[in-house]
Amino acid sequence: MLLLKGLSDRISMDSYRIQQTSTGQIKLLTEDGELVPFTNSETSKPATEKTAPLSEILDYINKHFDPGDWSEADKLNAFAEDMIQKLEEKEDLIRALDPTINPSEETRELAFETVYKNQLEEIVDENNFDIYQQLTDNPSFGDLFLKVMFKNFQKHLEQRQGVQESG
Repeated sequence: MLLLKGLSDRISMDSYRIQQTSTGQIKLLTEDGELVPFTNSETSKPATEKTAPLSEILDYINKHFDPGDWSEADKLNAFAEDMIQKLEEKEDLIRALDPTINPSEETRELAFETVYKNQLEEIVDENNFDIYQQLTDNPSFGDLFLKVMFKNFQKHLEQRQGVQESG
């Protein structure tokens, strides 16, 4: 546990993206269904090498997975996904957006806006402050993002409901 203290300060990954880096096939079983043993003697031996210090590992991660390679769109998408996950935990919001409970689109949108703005204030930190600042300092962008989030969250809830009904 002591090693993890300050770990987030050392890794500069304020967002992520999934990117295909290779394709291929991993064959683990023979045709008879038996596991195939490792044939490379290096992989079948226990590691006897000294492990690298944590600082070297973190430097490697930051060098090879630098968020500087990510576009603003990547960061905004990650922010939006995080926001949806946080909003999904709000049962009162989910009930307020249920058209069978609240048939008025206008009141559903107002309920979403209220919870969204509260959540926006809660999740602002050093990793997403730039996005927060863009949303709050540029009203037209902030309003557009709010409308897109509302529509996307409604679709997300509809999909979730469809999965629950079929499952």
